[in-house]
Amino acid sequence: MNAPGLPSRQQDLDKIARLEQRVKQLERQINTAQQDNDQLKRNISQLDLDLQDAHEWMNEYYKQLFVPLFAGWVYHAQQGWLYTDHDAFPYMYRDADQTWLYFARDHKDSSDRRAFFNYTTNEWEIWK
Repeated sequence: MNAPGLPSRQQDLDKIARLEQRVKQLERQINTAQQDNDQLKRNISQLDLDLQDAHEWMNEYYKQLFVPLFAGWVYHAQQGWLYTDHDAFPYMYRDADQTWLYFARDHKDSSDRRAFFNYTTNEWEIWK
């Protein structure tokens, strides 16, 4: 017989079972969080590779179509004066219509990967 006020063996066993269930639940949450973290790391790595690829592509594009003149400003035969730099990229300013453009690599409508979103017209431009 138990002394008054002391828990019974069954109460102790029930408490242990509840604690074991909680530990298992927390372990599942930790595993899920680790899987989510691993996926996030993979996504970040892929985005970093995509950004490097975009920078390389833009550098090649500059070499072919742009005549660099001074820091950040280049002259494009069809688009006129454009401004961008490492801090602004992937955004680009076009002086001819005084608008900001957003360079989107692999845009769905661009087979040659030269799509720019025009913030003034709110439309996509595909440069040939």
